[in-house]
Amino acid sequence: MKKRKGSLENAHEVVATAPRQERRAKRGQQPNVAMTIRLNRETWNELTHMAMADGVSINELILNALNRERDARGLPLLKPALTKAELKALGKA
Repeated sequence: MKKRKGSLENAHEVVATAPRQERRAKRGQQPNVAMTIRLNRETWNELTHMAMADGVSINELILNALNRERDARGLPLLKPALTKAELKALGKA
């Protein structure tokens, strides 16, 4: 019988491989995390216009709203995410 290229005839042979290096997960190691929210187009437009009118990012607008709600409930305020410059200073960027 003619041996074909890619044959599984010798698949039982043990092939020496380099030992596996332990990989450390990179997800979840940074001080900031990203989160996605789903909005309909009209809501997104309203948030964008509100943020522009206030001169803040949508992220800041939402964080401010959350902090007002937390304050009303007597909960501690949330800290804003670190800026790119702050992350770079920490060596995390």
